[in-house]
Amino acid sequence: MKEIIHFRKNGEAVSVLRTNVPFSGNAFLPKKALVPIAIDRIKAIPVVTYGQYVKEGEIIARAADKNSTNIRSPIPGIIGDVCTFQTGYGSTMQCVSVFLEGRFNMLGKRESNYTWRNTGVVSLLHIIDEKGLIVTKKPFTPLATALREAVRLDVRHLRFTMFDFDESCGLEYEILKNFLFEVLEGVSIVARILECSCVEIFITKKLSKETIEKITQLFDFTEVVFTRVKNTYPFYDLTKRKAEPTFSILPSTAIYVYEAIVKDRPFVGSYILLSGKALKNKQLLKVRFGTIIGNLLEECGGLQVSRASLIINGFLNGAVGENFDTPIHCMMKSITVIPTHEIEKFFMHPCAHCGRCANACPMNLDPSLMITKIRQGDFNEEVLMQLRACINCNVCSSCCPSRLPIADIIAKAKEEKYL
Repeated sequence: MKEIIHFRKNGEAVSVLRTNVPFSGNAFLPKKALVPIAIDRIKAIPVVTYGQYVKEGEIIARAADKNSTNIRSPIPGIIGDVCTFQTGYGSTMQCVSVFLEGRFNMLGKRESNYTWRNTGVVSLLHIIDEKGLIVTKKPFTPLATALREAVRLDVRHLRFTMFDFDESCGLEYEILKNFLFEVLEGVSIVARILECSCVEIFITKKLSKETIEKITQLFDFTEVVFTRVKNTYPFYDLTKRKAEPTFSILPSTAIYVYEAIVKDRPFVGSYILLSGKALKNKQLLKVRFGTIIGNLLEECGGLQVSRASLIINGFLNGAVGENFDTPIHCMMKSITVIPTHEIEKFFMHPCAHCGRCANACPMNLDPSLMITKIRQGDFNEEVLMQLRACINCNVCSSCCPSRLPIADIIAKAKEEKYL
């Protein structure tokens, strides 16, 4: 089914294919896992040596700073080399290889069903920290760190979005469709940690009366407010909804909270949506970190074309690559496989100064002027002000007829200027 993503400001739109993808279970276990321990600025330090045996879920790298979490082995096995890996879509990662061997101590074990409602805030935070959970949106910070900061600032307002910010990614939609009440229980755990006075749930479609009643029962300790938003990207301007401090949570973050607290599962794998016209079978899989993308595509029946390219995390906010040997890591949410010739037809041209990026920008910025000044190194106060106001929605890049990577240029400038 084809769906149209309308941009909020000027009627620009892009179309995406929405496929009905049921949860297919756990992906095949890799015989060799290339476990990412450092991706760009996010780093963890190896604490294992070559030839050492590790158990499933054992810590193999410890967080180097507040931006990182402890990394656990997704499989039992023998430690191999530490290697640096070029993803092919703009990132560099350091990986620890683990060769599958030995006995699983978590897989196949009887599932826990922990009753958490009488557990203290400190204990819940400790479990989230110990399991290695992250906030599943940029900049992908450790969830425990983000929650502790919110507690310190006395944030009592929780915002939960029941839709995909980037519908071309699609993972949040599929997780909600397959695990709605597990997700909501994960949200209620976060609300309990923050001792929320209000949980605001954003929706794009009307919910049934029965669903609303069940949700209200789950949040019997706080007020629940349902806010319906217009289905236009980027949905609503986050900067204009900050009358009071808020903490935002996505369905993918919530399902991992549920699994960590209720099911006692460490964060050694993530849900990945595999789709695209070049792929034979579309699937939603729970994939162990370090699994090679090529192996996942084989599990989906392989390719329907001779040459294909990968779009990681959606058309609007993702990245393009052709390296099928890239290992799955915690920042991956979806893999869309399309024929390479469809990518190659979008050649980049010099800026035509058409003004479409400025017309589409929901923050009323001038992206064309911004990238001109960035390339000149002219970071005057006006440019810095516009960089701070940018919400990284990627609308400018999506509507640019010259195919300029406007959003990437702006994002790198913001990173360099620590904005």
